[in-house]
This record gives sequence, C-alpha cells and structure tokens, in this order.
Amino acid sequence: MGICLGLQLLCKNLYEGGSTHGFNKFDCDVIPLRKEITNVGWVDVDIEPSISSSMNLKTKSSFYFCHSYFLKFNKIDEKRFCLGSALEDKIPSILVKNNLIGLQFHPEKSQSNGEEIINFFLNKF
Repeated sequence: MGICLGLQLLCKNLYEGGSTHGFNKFDCDVIPLRKEITNVGWVDVDIEPSISSSMNLKTKSSFYFCHSYFLKFNKIDEKRFCLGSALEDKIPSILVKNNLIGLQFHPEKSQSNGEEIINFFLNKF
C-alpha cells in the first residue's frame, strides 16, 4: 500500500524538486498541480462500483488529502488501474494493480472511510 508520496513513488517519474525515477509500477508521471493550488482537506472521491462494495464504501466517499502533485497517465490503457478519482476525474486517487494499492489521500486521517480501505487492503489482498 502506497499512501500519498508512497503512491507517487510507485509511478514512473516524479517531478518534485527536480526529476526522479520511481518504481515504475504504474506508468504515470507525478506532476505539480497549478502553482497556486494545494489540495488540502476533505474531498469526495468517486469510486468505481466494481470495488466500492468490496471496500465497504459508497461510490462517493470523502477522504483527507494533503498534496500539491498528482498523477498524469502516460498511456490511456493505464487508466484502467484508476478505480477512484477526485475533483471530477482530475486527480487519480485510488489505483489498484495486482497486489498493489496506491492512495493519493491519507486513509489514516480519513476516519471510518480510511479504516475501511486499510481493512480492505489487509484482509482482501
């Protein structure tokens, strides 16, 4: 499970304070939000119905975010791993691939919704 920066490290390239290669588990680049924007606070995430019930969550659930970078997919077919996104699909927020789950938000700060995702990861993966 990669949380926030942990999700970003699972990507191909990161552009925070220079250029760094990630672990390339997801073919995405981590790029900054517009300079004047930091996404901090509670935000609704639209979760694919195919996984929301397994996570014991509603298809629209709130989580706590604190970031100023997001994932840009390098290939259209890579988007199939994105099972949850925030702010009208602009911020990929839940990525699932094989035995990896990456979360742009902080489940440990997201109260019961975060607890459900952590339980999903621990019990279903």
